[in-house]
Amino acid sequence: LVGVYMIAIVANTVSYGTRFCFDRLRWLSSWQCSALGVVSTTGTLISMLSMTALSVFRMVSLKSMLSAGEVNKKKVLKVILGCLSIAIIAFTIAGAPIAPFLSNYFVNGLYYANNPLFPEVADRKEIYHIYKNITEDPKSPSNISYTSFIEKSWDWSIFFLLLRSLYYTEGDFRSKKSTWNGEEVGFYGNQGVCLFKYFVKPSDRQFAFSLSIIILSALCFVIITCCYVIIFKHASSSTQTS
Repeated sequence: LVGVYMIAIVANTVSYGTRFCFDRLRWLSSWQCSALGVVSTTGTLISMLSMTALSVFRMVSLKSMLSAGEVNKKKVLKVILGCLSIAIIAFTIAGAPIAPFLSNYFVNGLYYANNPLFPEVADRKEIYHIYKNITEDPKSPSNISYTSFIEKSWDWSIFFLLLRSLYYTEGDFRSKKSTWNGEEVGFYGNQGVCLFKYFVKPSDRQFAFSLSIIILSALCFVIITCCYVIIFKHASSSTQTS
């Protein structure tokens, strides 16, 4: 999977060429970037979890190496179920950031092409401040009642409603609804190569998720290390005994 990711990144680099700086936000908000992030993360997690499971299996099998017995259907089924479990866990973790029902947690902002109000990625605070500045103007036709409500909610659907209220001509808004909804810049759109967002600030909404995956990776590393230390000691003692 990581090889597929690398080939796809190279292909997109060649495709964009010197236009990447101009189309950077379009790429970061595209489904292709999110898909490559899922592929890369799934491949990495499968490798890490497989190495951990293999290390534990080798350590547990030390005492039964001589009496392992023949390979039968039950043992094959256990191996298949183990591999499927690892793949499902890896894909679930990697796919969580692009799940629609988790968009309030993983979407970092919206990209509006050729929109003078939002030349870069518009996050919640930027949209809210623009709305608030406009609604504080007594001549503005926007509904100020949203202001007190938005301070208690970070649901993206509320921000879409804010943008609708800023577009004063309802008929024109309906014809341009997709443009004003914007393209979502999600968890994997934090850099041009669409990798997992490992480096986050404590104030980042995805801090807990990224930190949990880092802790999981560290835990797997510790387990692998401990398993091979035990295997090495067992092999050394066996050599001295013989």
